[in-house]
Amino acid sequence: RIAELFDRLEMGRGSLDRVAVSNGPGSYTGIRVGVATAMGLARALDIPCTGVSLLKAIAMTSDGPGDRIVSLPLGRSGYCWQHFNESGTADPRSVPETGGLEKLIGSAAVGSAAAVFLQSDVFAAIDSPNERFIDIGRDLAVRVGLASAFLDDGLVPFYAADPKLGASA
Repeated sequence: RIAELFDRLEMGRGSLDRVAVSNGPGSYTGIRVGVATAMGLARALDIPCTGVSLLKAIAMTSDGPGDRIVSLPLGRSGYCWQHFNESGTADPRSVPETGGLEKLIGSAAVGSAAAVFLQSDVFAAIDSPNERFIDIGRDLAVRVGLASAFLDDGLVPFYAADPKLGASA
């Protein structure tokens, strides 16, 4: 499929200077397959491979002044979110949190004046979003690519623990 993509875009493999991949959070299998594929492609092309936290990538590439909260789906009915400052750096008191939508909406971070950037599936699940809730769509790979110019979080997969499931998701 990757070779087909190069052909369809009429793009030579030599035109790449780096491979960027999300190292999570996300599904266990999806992250592992994505990181392994990116590492294999980078090795075959003899170029660097950069891993980027998806939460950080969204925070860095989201427009607007002030603090921000980023949320992604986690599993079938869970969500993962984190609070970032104006520059897209994680608040030192903030760790990725997990839980249901009610927990996200009721969190202290959402109660602040921060903008709340939500992947489309999270946004669609909110009954009555206000102007602080921003739907960022589903095309998250572009954000990972843009953020990879400034970030390298490594290639170790990051799985957010979902306490309801009692395991990593």
